[in-house]
Amino acid sequence: MTNSTRSVILQTPSAAGLLQFLAERYDMAHASDSELQFLADCLCVAVDAASSLSTVTSAVGCLIAGDRSAEHKHARSGALQEADQSILLHRIANEIELIGQIVATASDAECTLRKRLIDRLKAERFCRIHSDEYSSQEERHG
Repeated sequence: MTNSTRSVILQTPSAAGLLQFLAERYDMAHASDSELQFLADCLCVAVDAASSLSTVTSAVGCLIAGDRSAEHKHARSGALQEADQSILLHRIANEIELIGQIVATASDAECTLRKRLIDRLKAERFCRIHSDEYSSQEERHG
């Protein structure tokens, strides 16, 4: 068992922990281009999730600020009690961790895909150069 496996197993189960666990075991080097493209496209999911989380967090902040405002001493909504705040903050932290893991996995896939493309272009250029050299030699000797 690797150190990273041990640390994942000792964690409290979470969506980010599951994604990290699977990503560490997924061999991107042997994945197809379409599989890598799917994973790389998940960056959009992370962007959308981060934007949504930002909106919700801002709204919650406004709610808390409104409830604590001196102007509204008697008209508090009570929607978010003191005990609920720590639970909410832990939930937000879990969402941020998940978004970060999605970004890490998608970035790894995109990097692997980009390296493949560069290697293919280099190989294609190498073949083209050697093909041109061979054609030039035939023309001179022909």
